[in-house]
Amino acid sequence: MKKALTWILGLLSIVILLAGCANMQNLTERLRPWIPKKEQAGAVDACNASAGIHITSVSTVYPQLKQRIVIQGTGFGTQDPFNGRNRFISFHDIIAKQWTFYYNSYFYVTQWTDSEIVVNGLPVAFNPGDLVYVYIANPQKTGMCPSPQQPILSNFKGAPYSKYQVNVAAAPSHEVKITSVSPVGPFDSQTIVISGSGFGQNAPFNGNTQYLAIINITESNQIAGKSGGYSINVTRWTNTQVIIDGVQSGFPLKSGDILEFYVADPQASGELPQSESPFEGAPYGKYNVTVGGE
Repeated sequence: MKKALTWILGLLSIVILLAGCANMQNLTERLRPWIPKKEQAGAVDACNASAGIHITSVSTVYPQLKQRIVIQGTGFGTQDPFNGRNRFISFHDIIAKQWTFYYNSYFYVTQWTDSEIVVNGLPVAFNPGDLVYVYIANPQKTGMCPSPQQPILSNFKGAPYSKYQVNVAAAPSHEVKITSVSPVGPFDSQTIVISGSGFGQNAPFNGNTQYLAIINITESNQIAGKSGGYSINVTRWTNTQVIIDGVQSGFPLKSGDILEFYVADPQASGELPQSESPFEGAPYGKYNVTVGGE
């Protein structure tokens, strides 16, 4: 009796083992499209290299939706600016296991040239410290390479791509401080350099913005800012420096006028109540300057 029971238990173990192997084989078959073949992966890598697409740098990525990210390199191809879905750009958060890809993500891209892409808005806010891969594919070369079997990378439609690894930085300091403003004269054609910290980043522009204002305290009027005024030509805006390279003709200044300069961080808009910051709720710094002579 004991031997028979042992024999039955052994037979059951074999049956269970065979069933488990069958289930594992079935699972492997189901996952096979997600598992890249070595041969195909090598062909894709070789094609990417021959296409000359290569990301060389990605500027700091912060844990927020609205920010300016500059991606530099070669072989990106060209596209018109867009605010919406696009199959040739993707971010993959390795830590959170989160992809931004064509079917579910809206990017705000203001520039896409063969060597530089400027992203001014992300579809998701990543966590500080997360490891993120940035993927860029060349839209002019779809079908050139074997299409990767992974469902996400297959969105590139066989276009050569490059990836770059970044770590998400901590949230930027919300203290904005202007430490100096270069001398200002009573004329239109002049370069004004505003130095400090916490300015965030902004693209060059010729006009007005809600994140920079100049007020003539002496005359009680606004020279530049969101509500209008004279157009200013901003040629550089970094976290530590804003350069104004000329003002619209008719700049109403005279020697002795007191000007108040305001700079707000565009990446921190909405952090403060509107009652505390008229600059879209962004923290700001201010600095007074007296207009010099001719």
